[in-house]
Amino acid sequence: MDSQAGWDKARTLHALDYVLSDPVFAASDSLSRFLRYIVTETLEGRSARLKAYTIALTVFGRNESFNPQTNSLVRVEAARLRRLLTLHYSRNPGASPIEIQLPKGSYVPQFIARQNSSLPSHALQPANQPTIGNRWKHPRSAFVALAAILLLGIASFAMPPLLSRLPADDEAETGTMAWERPPSISITPLQYDGRLVKPAQARALDVEILAALAGFDFLRVYDFGSEAQQRRTDYRLEAHASQVEGRLAIHYRLLHTATDQVIWSQAFAHLPFDFTGDVRRPLVSKVASILGRTYGIVFTDRYARMPLSDTTTIGFACIVDGYQYFNTPSLKTFQQVLDCANRTVAANPKSSLGQALKASMLIDGHLKGYVIGGTGESTIESALQAASTAVELNQHSSQAYRALFLARFYDGRFEEAFAAAKHALTLNPHSMEIRSRVGSAYILRGDFESGMKLLNEVSAIADNHAAWLEFYYFLNAYHSGDRSEAKRHAFRASVTKTPLGAIARIIALHQRGNDPAAKKWITYLESEFPEFAIDVRAALGRMQMLSAIAERLTDELEAAGLSAKRLNTAHGIR
Repeated sequence: MDSQAGWDKARTLHALDYVLSDPVFAASDSLSRFLRYIVTETLEGRSARLKAYTIALTVFGRNESFNPQTNSLVRVEAARLRRLLTLHYSRNPGASPIEIQLPKGSYVPQFIARQNSSLPSHALQPANQPTIGNRWKHPRSAFVALAAILLLGIASFAMPPLLSRLPADDEAETGTMAWERPPSISITPLQYDGRLVKPAQARALDVEILAALAGFDFLRVYDFGSEAQQRRTDYRLEAHASQVEGRLAIHYRLLHTATDQVIWSQAFAHLPFDFTGDVRRPLVSKVASILGRTYGIVFTDRYARMPLSDTTTIGFACIVDGYQYFNTPSLKTFQQVLDCANRTVAANPKSSLGQALKASMLIDGHLKGYVIGGTGESTIESALQAASTAVELNQHSSQAYRALFLARFYDGRFEEAFAAAKHALTLNPHSMEIRSRVGSAYILRGDFESGMKLLNEVSAIADNHAAWLEFYYFLNAYHSGDRSEAKRHAFRASVTKTPLGAIARIIALHQRGNDPAAKKWITYLESEFPEFAIDVRAALGRMQMLSAIAERLTDELEAAGLSAKRLNTAHGIR
């Protein structure tokens, strides 16, 4: 067994079987194969063969052209496997006398004796699954959501800390008031009748919901625990299964813990009783989007409970104010939110979310043409610095990578930008807000197919979307010549909350032959968004809009009556 020769092979194989019986491994065939392969190869004395190339061919079915220098598949899967092992042992302390570990930088497992094992090796059997009324009492771990996300086949990050370690959480430490910290939510287990749902599938749903919500930086997510621990979270998600009209139904409700007020409830009905991963996946995505997204249930409820911000506000409250600003922008609120972000990073230099918010605000100021004081750097350079700092502080933060994507994109570094975007979506594939930003960027660069694929996914999952997105739905219809659809988006009530939305309204009115009304909206654009309207051509250039698209829009705006001096400046469009 190479360096592991001292270990009894039979006991180690017992430990392996116990790990693989865990529902979190049962939900991932590829990681189960990976673990079994590296353990058995090591036990058989062939650990020297455990290289990325061999693993790619043997475990993941790649062909001989696989190049581990350019393809990170095995490294990524090994990281996922480490995290899944962490989840298993955090939920099953002392259950096995041998712990299987996979050291970083190696594909050779180690077998570690666990001093406090409660079971002899011959007694290693799968843990009993819960029935209705039982509450599991596994200890919480900072790695629970990190590893659980692997069930969905995606990269992950360690968002939820131990409840007992909240003071050590970089984001939780930002402020002392509840609204200055990201809201917390505990996930209680699905209550079910074993005749309706298989125990392994019920547990898999619990873990997948927890994992999906943990992908949102703006939530602190906890696996269920004691009632006392649950009372310490801001919200509590409960679920139960029932039979409705001969089919399975899963009922969810979210409660505000302090008041026991039901914030949201919804039944997902007409599900098959064979509750497989393919059936669970759209349900998990829907619940995660409803609860976790910006402008979602938790975000909106937290906003409603917050006091008005002032010059002392820091932390998560700044983020909430920031997203309210993006829907109804003004120079005054822009400066207030930017100041709030600066206070946050000053109060807590380790706040990745604070740096990401700062970057996002600087980017928006750059796009709208606001004059921002401070250093001699350009606004976009300052945004790049803040976004890079956010990533350095938390490489598992989808919001940090979102900020880096936007900063690189608006700096014209498109290849690097979309690489960061891909990483952000890998960290949180359930974020409709990140999908929206990436989709709109594709549209700005003329890739309508890729952009609309993402935006249509947003529409399919989210019941509503941010006001600023209406322009991109309009632009797609306008580009394809669908005037009816373009008009529908241009005349949405929320569209004129942004300068681009006002442009959509002006063009739609002009195309209908209603230039008097178009001129009124030109006046509105100039009065409400003067920094943008003073040089529309330059503003579209700052957005990195493809020149052919920008020229077509500016031609329409000039025909509608927008002053030529606002369109024909020396500023070019890249």
